[in-house]
Amino acid sequence: MSTPSVLVVLPTLGDRQEFLERALQSCADLNKLIPTTVAVIVPPGSGPARQAAHNAGAIVLDDPGTGMAEAVNAGLRVTSTEEFYVWLGDDDELVASGVVELVGALEHDTSAVMAYGHCDYVDGGGSVIGTSNAGPWARFFLPWGPNLIPHPGTVVRLRALQDIGGGLLSTTLPQSWPMGIAIMSMAVGP
Repeated sequence: MSTPSVLVVLPTLGDRQEFLERALQSCADLNKLIPTTVAVIVPPGSGPARQAAHNAGAIVLDDPGTGMAEAVNAGLRVTSTEEFYVWLGDDDELVASGVVELVGALEHDTSAVMAYGHCDYVDGGGSVIGTSNAGPWARFFLPWGPNLIPHPGTVVRLRALQDIGGGLLSTTLPQSWPMGIAIMSMAVGP
């Protein structure tokens, strides 16, 4: 069996440098445990953010400037051999061991299209101010809203994303695109 790999898509406007550097460090921590490709999507004029991404070994892409879904799509277009995808906001951090656990769950159940875990909400000083641990209830409520699945705590099988949308996120979904992809993925797998 081959070693699984992850594509992390990290869109940024480049105006939160300290948070971006912490997000990039969390990707580097993940790469120590599982092969990880990081695609940072940033406006052309954001020199410090572009430099930080470059220094971190990320693929640096120009933000198309047409919204978050298109920025994420720009990152998804660089996929090559990665099996899994994680979206990471520039003010979020991955828990490397948690991502590896989610990848393991998807490898164990090859019919599953996405896996999600808990997500800590942290203030600017790094203190945990809350935790999302909706667990199985999140999936139950998803078709009716609200979306209780914490996106930074979610791993998606890229093959499933290709099956439901050609590998890209829809920019015309009636609901928010993270919720839309979760609902659409339920039609592909358990």
